[in-house]
Amino acid sequence: MRQIIAYDTADPELADIFTQSCAICGQDGWVTVPSAAVDRLVAGEPIQHVLPDLDQGLREQITSGIHPLCWERAIALSPEA
Repeated sequence: MRQIIAYDTADPELADIFTQSCAICGQDGWVTVPSAAVDRLVAGEPIQHVLPDLDQGLREQITSGIHPLCWERAIALSPEA
């Protein structure tokens, strides 16, 4: 997994994880998660165990940078769709 870059938010219970550039649109992004989850991700725990209730698309954005909407649009444009 890539390096996790997280920033504190105004709410001490939450952190914003900066996500790498989306391979589809080229834009960076972030996902807000519970602060406690960041330490677990940095320690190498699988994201699906750390954030099981987080939308699968947002978990993918954390790991790959691909935004959920970009993924949906790419699938819709796929010849197999």
